[in-house]
Amino acid sequence: MSNQTEVLLVLATAALRDLYVGFPNDEIAASNGTGLDLLLQELVGHLRGLGIDDEGGWDCDVTQAIPVKRAFSPATLKQG
Repeated sequence: MSNQTEVLLVLATAALRDLYVGFPNDEIAASNGTGLDLLLQELVGHLRGLGIDDEGGWDCDVTQAIPVKRAFSPATLKQG
């Protein structure tokens, strides 16, 4: 597991706990600031950057433009 994955997992766990006990969304910690929206962008960006395709299941106003990284592009394949 990469260091970035571990950091985001720790932040996501803390965020869930903070939401559970009643902290407002804008006080949730992200790796580059605060706000549940920023943490969600970071998490979805990281997971899609690893090639995990959620088929739009994580889409909302702050994540829908984040692409899934593909291991290869079909246009780069050559017929042999």
